[in-house]
Amino acid sequence: MGKKTNSVLYIHDFRFIRDHQGNVYTAVGMPERYFDRFFDSGYKNVIILSRSITLSKDEIVKSGFTKIENKNIILLCDIKTYVSLFSPAFLKKLHNNVKQYELTVINFPSVIGTFFYFINFFYRKNYTIELAAGKEQFKGKRLGSLVSCLHGFIFPRIIRRSLGYITVSKYLASTYPHPNIEIASNVYIDKVQAPRSQLVKFSSKRKAKLLFVGGLNKRKGFETLLNTMVLLKRNLGDFFELHVAGGHSDIDYELVSEKLCISDMVFFHGILDFSGLDALYRCSDIYVQPSLSEGIPRATLEAMSYGLPVVATELPGFKEILPSECLVPTSDPLSLFHKIEKNLFEKEVYIKNSERNIIVASSYLNDVLAQRRVEFYKKIKGESNERV
Repeated sequence: MGKKTNSVLYIHDFRFIRDHQGNVYTAVGMPERYFDRFFDSGYKNVIILSRSITLSKDEIVKSGFTKIENKNIILLCDIKTYVSLFSPAFLKKLHNNVKQYELTVINFPSVIGTFFYFINFFYRKNYTIELAAGKEQFKGKRLGSLVSCLHGFIFPRIIRRSLGYITVSKYLASTYPHPNIEIASNVYIDKVQAPRSQLVKFSSKRKAKLLFVGGLNKRKGFETLLNTMVLLKRNLGDFFELHVAGGHSDIDYELVSEKLCISDMVFFHGILDFSGLDALYRCSDIYVQPSLSEGIPRATLEAMSYGLPVVATELPGFKEILPSECLVPTSDPLSLFHKIEKNLFEKEVYIKNSERNIIVASSYLNDVLAQRRVEFYKKIKGESNERV
């Protein structure tokens, strides 16, 4: 075992990319600035334990991922599939390195985080949690019910044994008690835009632009959104466009759009960088987040900071940032259709929600949230050293 270093072992399920020269790339879902919280708290290195694949430069350019420039952010090893966690080579590498890190941070719920929790009975490492969602996070995925059941068992245990946790919502903080909790969303809003002052009249020449940002999967409710587009076309005509930014599809949604006869209304942009997302936020008319389970999605708060009215589902995280008149039941295309229609065709509703969203987003400015994160990890750093 090597000497302990002033480093953080950061555990996640996010898929990073490595090129053939060993450089590491990440996407907007886990931007390089995400790790500033650790450097600003006094840690020298961040060692990432997460999924990764190796691609050519051309493939990386097409993926929308960007290179991590900070040489103190290091990917420990390649985990191509979750099965790789049980390989002798991986276990040996982890064993030879894990004692070196001053602090372990587990993004939870995650498969790799769950794996580490169990093997940590052997290593007894101090750790903190970054809690992004509840135990239902994996519902809708393959073996999701089994994973959710397992998480239901270990959630209170993994939190109780931690030094504390930082989370994205008040709901999660109240659901999983601990004496050391900080609430700070992972959104990065440097400034808010002016609210939308008028409602555009839509026509075949100026179509209403709906926006969705995030993973293209069942948990995000993307199938519900496509079915809502069918209702919009059937009842109100083809005056609508759905712009989609995101990747990691669990099925071929472009093919689904074709089968639903709405492919001319749905535009898939793939994974975009910040400038690409900025352009979409600015030209869109309404943001839609029909998730089945969620903490508080970063993209929803970003959309609110641009003055976009938002329609989302009746999940606890959304209830913290949106009024009931902007929320609909999960997996309910008809309710989603009516709520979108109301926001797009009633001027008073549109302007009111735009103004309100700007006010709410102002409380999530990065200057405020970054300070909360840093203070949390400075406190953790002191407590971790005391336990050594």
